[in-house]
Amino acid sequence: MKSGRAARRLAPDADAVAWALAAVANPHLSRTRRDPIYIALGIGETFSAIEDLITFIANERIPLSDDLVAAVSTWLDCYQGHAAHPRLRELLTELVQVGSAPRTP
Repeated sequence: MKSGRAARRLAPDADAVAWALAAVANPHLSRTRRDPIYIALGIGETFSAIEDLITFIANERIPLSDDLVAAVSTWLDCYQGHAAHPRLRELLTELVQVGSAPRTP
């Protein structure tokens, strides 16, 4: 039986979001950029890793799948009020635009 209330979106697993972003970024990362990200992931600093990955992915204009954008957006919703939130939201918006831009041959 469904409640009359709108269904709440569950916050995605931050570790899963971080590792998914890392998988997308990995082929584009130099070793000096890759090591700190994977160290942050390894010690549980997922916010820092995700922040670095979003920044890198946006700067490199690496397209993300719609599902990953949705997961990152939902994850980011949990950090409203955080100092990094507006910048990360802007970068995510840029990534959506990159993903929807027509590809040139």
